Amino acid sequence: MYAIKAIALGSVLALGAFASDDTDATFRLTPVSTNFSATGASTLVKGGITLNCNANFGGATDANGGGAVTTATFSGGSVCNSLAAQGFPWAVKADSLTQVTIQNVTVNSLAGACGPSAVVATYDNAAGSLTFNNAPLAGGCTVTGTLTTSPKLTIVTP
Repeated sequence: MYAIKAIALGSVLALGAFASDDTDATFRLTPVSTNFSATGASTLVKGGITLNCNANFGGATDANGGGAVTTATFSGGSVCNSLAAQGFPWAVKADSLTQVTIQNVTVNSLAGACGPSAVVATYDNAAGSLTFNNAPLAGGCTVTGTLTTSPKLTIVTP
């Protein structure tokens, strides 16, 4: 009798687990399987040194709606040109309709290394832009700025 109750309880718990998985939203970047760029003004702060630069990220979305940044360059003067992004690819995951996380962000500057870190940005579907607001990176760094994607990426739920 106890074995039947335990099996029944286990079945109910298992069905509840599957039901909760179905209600958890999965977010995807679209269009899928597409190369993209993300460009805009950014500010990197390291040890009291502020670098105002233009950032240019390149990458691609995959068939499942994930993405990766595979290149990052900076311009706006000799100090910005000396920034060196490393640790590619940086995986991009849509966490919600308004947030993305970029993994493994690493940038070396004349002031020292920043990262590797997961950087969280808010995302604006209408503009196709991501905004970093004093996002922390290992090494005592922060990054602020807004980058606009081309082609415009949007976050959807399947």
